[in-house]
Amino acid sequence: MADPANKEGEEGGEGGAGGNRKRTKERKIGEILDKVLQWRRLYTGVTDPATGQTVKMSLEDAAVRVGISKKSLDDYLLQIR
Repeated sequence: MADPANKEGEEGGEGGAGGNRKRTKERKIGEILDKVLQWRRLYTGVTDPATGQTVKMSLEDAAVRVGISKKSLDDYLLQIR
């Protein structure tokens, strides 16, 4: 099973030749859990304290707000489940 904190930025698990690619960023598991939780909470809706209204975002908009790509967050969520 792949480690969700070890994102190498490779598509399809290619290895061997071309191994000089830099990793985009390694994240700690606690950080991943916090970001995925924040991402899903923004998607399902949060109450704006200023107006008292529930604000919902698309998954893509919530990912931008969290600062991690939607694809990475989807991958992390699958690993967590």
